Amino acid sequence: MLTKEKIYKEFEIEREIEEIQPKIYSFILSTVHNRSDAKDILQETNYIILSKKNDFDPSKGKLISWAISIAKYQVMAFFTRG
Repeated sequence: MLTKEKIYKEFEIEREIEEIQPKIYSFILSTVHNRSDAKDILQETNYIILSKKNDFDPSKGKLISWAISIAKYQVMAFFTRG
């Protein structure tokens, strides 16, 4: 059952994810140097972030750090795919 607290928590984390989009995109673009590829990787990264948002633990660090670490793995996967 969804409580008001859970709904608020989900809304809050989604709002924070939206706010950090420019930073995630900038990180990806600085690594791949291609806007189209960066947008694709950002989309993949966002899918993972949103699907695992309940795994994020604010006591272990900031959301941006967690999101950038996911982006790093997506960038590595991009270069592995070649």
